[in-house]
Amino acid sequence: MTICEAQGGMRELTKARFTHPIVAAKAGKVSLIDNRRLAKLAKLAGAPKSKSAGIDLHVHVGESVEKGESLFTIHSESSGEFHYACDVLRDKQDVILLGESS
Repeated sequence: MTICEAQGGMRELTKARFTHPIVAAKAGKVSLIDNRRLAKLAKLAGAPKSKSAGIDLHVHVGESVEKGESLFTIHSESSGEFHYACDVLRDKQDVILLGESS
């Protein structure tokens, strides 16, 4: 948000009509975040055309997470784009890999 304001862009984030949190299937340590797949999901959800569409990342590599903890959230303004992004994600679950906790 600070970057947007500094560049003279939007002052307030718009809320997407559709959101879906992606949660950890198990406890572990974040070992990999596939930025290309996250970017693809964001585009499928409508970004950058739709200002409210995209991915909100909640974790970083090296962080420990518990089962059920939110890893990232998909945001979309369009029902069709939202469901398409979620379907693609279901087919390719390995956007964020979790290793063993140390």
